[in-house]
Amino acid sequence: MAKIILESEKELEDYICEVLDEGDSCPVTGMKADYWDRQVRLGEYGVADIIVIRFPDIVEALWGDEEIRYSSTGIIQIIELKKGPIKSDAVIQLSRYICGVVRYLELLNIKDTRFAVQGVLVGDDYNDDSDVRYLVDNIQNIRFFQYRFDLVEGVDFVESCGWYRVNTKPEDIAETHKKIAEKWKDHKKSIRSYLRASRKSKNENPDLKVIGGND
Repeated sequence: MAKIILESEKELEDYICEVLDEGDSCPVTGMKADYWDRQVRLGEYGVADIIVIRFPDIVEALWGDEEIRYSSTGIIQIIELKKGPIKSDAVIQLSRYICGVVRYLELLNIKDTRFAVQGVLVGDDYNDDSDVRYLVDNIQNIRFFQYRFDLVEGVDFVESCGWYRVNTKPEDIAETHKKIAEKWKDHKKSIRSYLRASRKSKNENPDLKVIGGND
């Protein structure tokens, strides 16, 4: 994939919206799109680039002779676009939008349906001097995507699955690991000693209740 820097985020927004308009799924995440909108105002929380909604599915089924009806969880995806590298302030910005949507759902007092709110952050890379890349695996409701251009296939979106420092070696944390292992060994030893003493007391006094399993 050739790396091309966009003139503006609107170019990327226009492309995503064109695909949404022609199809029934989001080109970034692949989620089914029952409804979508762009430049969505969230009151004092800000303006989201794109919001995509998958409504809950109503399911009817038989449980024995009883007919049951329930709904699956719907999903609201808030997509924030960056033409360049993803920075930490973009994560904070998207978190604010998520809080805004969650708050509005509470104000609407939606009871019959449930929605999970997800943030989707799209950029061409991560800042080399930023620690934002380490948030990828540690923020549960935000997904990170990198966009790429191909002269033949067009735009492609690749989800980031986490980062680590390539020069990290086991010996770098050997001393810490040794301390934890010794502490864990002492902890197990104290538990076994407690259980033995408890069983001994139980044998001497059958009315005592011993809590614990086998050694």
